[in-house]
Amino acid sequence: MWLWRLLRRVALAVQGQITVGSGGILDNQKGIIAAPNQPIIIRGNYKQISSTSSQISTSTLDVQSGGSVLHSRGTVGLTSFLSIGGSSAASYTLQGTSPNNGVLIAPTITIGSGGTGTLLIIGDGQLLGANNITVNNTTGLFEVRKNFDFGGTLTLNNGKVKTKDGATVKILTMSQSGLLRGTGTIEGDLINDADVNPGSSTGLVGSLTLLNDYEQKVNNGDLIIDIRGTSSSLYDNLDVTGDVTLGGDLRTFLPSLFTPSVSDSFDIIAFDGSLTGAFSTVTMPAPTGGVALALIYGTNTVSLAAKLQGDLNFDGFVGIDDLNIVLGSWNQTVATAGIWSLGDPSGDKFVGIDDLNAVLGNWNAGTPPAASATVPEPTGLLLFSAAIGLLINGGLTRSRLN
Repeated sequence: MWLWRLLRRVALAVQGQITVGSGGILDNQKGIIAAPNQPIIIRGNYKQISSTSSQISTSTLDVQSGGSVLHSRGTVGLTSFLSIGGSSAASYTLQGTSPNNGVLIAPTITIGSGGTGTLLIIGDGQLLGANNITVNNTTGLFEVRKNFDFGGTLTLNNGKVKTKDGATVKILTMSQSGLLRGTGTIEGDLINDADVNPGSSTGLVGSLTLLNDYEQKVNNGDLIIDIRGTSSSLYDNLDVTGDVTLGGDLRTFLPSLFTPSVSDSFDIIAFDGSLTGAFSTVTMPAPTGGVALALIYGTNTVSLAAKLQGDLNFDGFVGIDDLNIVLGSWNQTVATAGIWSLGDPSGDKFVGIDDLNAVLGNWNAGTPPAASATVPEPTGLLLFSAAIGLLINGGLTRSRLN
């Protein structure tokens, strides 16, 4: 067992790697300044609690199996990354102790690297300069016992983020150019004022479990959904225990060769609480084989359902009833984007030429209801002229015909 009681009077400048072995104790009251690209490895206990001037300056801090960092005062400044994890528990506790709170500067942080790892921020501890935080494994935990506003990339690889203080729910806000992606669990309210992409930005699908409320902001909130198949394991989704408040954008992609079939359905958000609001804009992939995705707000789900392109009333046939839905709301702005029954299959909250074309482009597709007769398929300008003729009395005061 090593017993280190060092650095009580002067800072230590080193040219090589520093390792605190298992059972060792490094009580830093002044500082360690390591040469560029030389890591500090902690397998024992590191304490930075007694001096406002204590610091670490290095490229990499690697807290490995059994390692424990208690950082209350001074600055730990890393130019590369902080890694926490191993075959047995490793932890880094950043806390604020007046008058000089602990400050951690780390561009890249990996928690649960190779096993169990925890980064805990409590009190007035400050995390600065973090661009990328990755939480790995079911035993990786990033816990912040206060409201946490993050504008970088937060990736969950089956890891967990917790923003609670006991029973008090705190808020994780993804802000500015931030991105939350991956598969894992968020405990605490999540506010999306940036991008949320279950799975990953490379098209890998996943599920994010939110144990409290989810809110998506109107101006910048963006939910990105990839669909690769009909099983819930093959498309992105949010599973929310609490309430859901929606605004902002929904962007949906088919990043593989998968083609939805009529009657396929995808619950992209499931929630136990209430639903307030709706997406401001909706972007869907181009229809394939006459099939398109319709957005449906349900009692406990927000879903995408594969329907015949242009079948705005979902009766299995594209015909005069669907045309009348568009014409009945022509040139109007609708309150909710992407609702077919409002005449807005294009998802832009305006009923115009794109919505008309959604119907005309798939005219007479499907099986007519028993009480309906098939309307002969119009051709080109003839149908367009007929539709416009129906609109003359109301005028085209806000047409987007280009």
